[in-house]
Amino acid sequence: MEDQTRLLIIQTLDFIIQALQKGDILLIKSLSDRTIKSASIFQDQDSISMAVVTYSISKILERHKECLEECSKLIRLFQQSKDLLEKNDINSFKDIENKVLELISKLDSKFGIYIEEVIEKARINKGSKLYEHGLSSGRAAELLGISKWDLMSYIGKTKIPDIEENPVDVKSRLNFARLIFKR
Repeated sequence: MEDQTRLLIIQTLDFIIQALQKGDILLIKSLSDRTIKSASIFQDQDSISMAVVTYSISKILERHKECLEECSKLIRLFQQSKDLLEKNDINSFKDIENKVLELISKLDSKFGIYIEEVIEKARINKGSKLYEHGLSSGRAAELLGISKWDLMSYIGKTKIPDIEENPVDVKSRLNFARLIFKR
């Protein structure tokens, strides 16, 4: 794991812990978006996994606020993850990440959430964010382990392809066209 990615994940874990302690679901969701933006730059699995886990947790808490009582276990696991990354113990960090997924699955059975569906939708959502940040749909699908078909189907339902960062007004486009064809 790159040092820059490791430091970013440590910072994200710190914010997630604080957000879980406060019960701030919106912050957790925004942290997921921030992490995926970084992942679009570095294109690493660890940032992507962190974004998917974070988004999944935000969705579970959004739907079942009573899950907040169970967050003490998540907070402990995230604190362990953070401590391990600070010691640069990547393998143990990945073990804890698997425990987080197991805990999310337990929340699934307790609260009747279909976690596989939540995680799959989280992957597709994060894939659309990677696409929005400039990655090709194929690369975004590859990084997240989803089908390009599912990703493009989701992107087609959003406004992402229609967004233009710096729209040019009609008058400027007309002047540009006249300049080109004047020769």
